[in-house]
Amino acid sequence: MKTFLQSVIVISLTTVLLSWYTVRAVEYTLETAPPAAAKGDAEAQFILGRAYYRGEGVEQDYKKAADLYQKAAAQGHAKAQNNLANMYMQGQGVKKDETAGIQWYRKAAEQGAVLAQESLAMNLEKGRGVKKNLDEAILWHARAAEQGLLSAQIHLGSLYYFGRDGVKQDYAACFKWATKAAEQNSLWGYNTLGVLYEHGFGVEKDPKKAFSYYEKAALQGDGKAQNNVGWFYVSGEVVKADLAQAYKWFALSKAQGEVTGEKSLEDLIIRMTPEQIEAGKKLLRESRVSKTAKQ
Repeated sequence: MKTFLQSVIVISLTTVLLSWYTVRAVEYTLETAPPAAAKGDAEAQFILGRAYYRGEGVEQDYKKAADLYQKAAAQGHAKAQNNLANMYMQGQGVKKDETAGIQWYRKAAEQGAVLAQESLAMNLEKGRGVKKNLDEAILWHARAAEQGLLSAQIHLGSLYYFGRDGVKQDYAACFKWATKAAEQNSLWGYNTLGVLYEHGFGVEKDPKKAFSYYEKAALQGDGKAQNNVGWFYVSGEVVKADLAQAYKWFALSKAQGEVTGEKSLEDLIIRMTPEQIEAGKKLLRESRVSKTAKQ
């Protein structure tokens, strides 16, 4: 039986080795990577391949990038497998071969490479380079989404919300992915949760929560959410009715190019007094709402 001291030594050595490998995985530069790559180091081959692909510190050369990725990928380097798959799908540095691309995506995806999982899912969904398989596509979308890939959460949630492309409409599943997306400060997540709570789709109807999520997106510059917030100020359902506030939010929505915001503002102005319109314009001038929205 190991003594306590022996156990401590083993744990310490393991920690040192793990730390060394972690540092080693990111220490290569354009000066140190070539000799290591020539000796067959997969990480060095990947880093050097990426430099040639991007043209960073070396002249861009897709063929050299593909050759280096191929060597690293053959050793099981997941990121190299994913990048090599991309090159096969696009025909960069190699002859275009979507079947080969899918094979490399799958190898990387099976190792947990999140971008490869999503790429594999999208191609399975479209039947590109592989026989269309919606069930397997959903599986890989979900794996990527569970790892926190926002684009996968949005795509999967949208599929379930609209019930499109052969996927059965499922508001509860949409709610799950919208919630995860919202946890990443996603405007799509906020907006979708707002809609689900406002209409009671897949969740108990809750206008207060709907307004809260719409407002989160609206404050970050989302035109659709700004229009929805405006109507809450018109109805007075959750917040006190305030046409000047509604004017501000509709005007902000219109400024984002949102057609519904423009129409809402036109309809509102008919109902407003000159004093209310001036108050709305004042609120608009003083607004510090973000002028740019993200995903």
